[in-house]
Amino acid sequence: MALILCSQCQQPISKDSLTCPLCGHSNSEPTLSTTETSERKISLPLLLGIIFIPYLFTWFILRKGYKLTSQAIALAWLTFMIYCLAIAFYDPKHHPLQSEQPVIIEIQKNQ
Repeated sequence: MALILCSQCQQPISKDSLTCPLCGHSNSEPTLSTTETSERKISLPLLLGIIFIPYLFTWFILRKGYKLTSQAIALAWLTFMIYCLAIAFYDPKHHPLQSEQPVIIEIQKNQ
């Protein structure tokens, strides 16, 4: 039977006892689930959705519980995909600041 020290009164108590027999302090150690915040893991379908359809699936990862790093990577990927989409549809021939008709400038010569 292993002995440990009570965290309250520092007296040796059994590791298996739930409370200290001298002071009554709880002997149970906090579990990892109560001390750490539970973080969701990214499932394979969600990861594939973020890669191939980031416009929809990135918003799923912005919910509470996902790591900030995962959220930042998903938003960066979404931004990159939107930029690539904008580049793909950009046609310099139809720039809104350019007119459709060529402008003809006549220069009068003084004679």
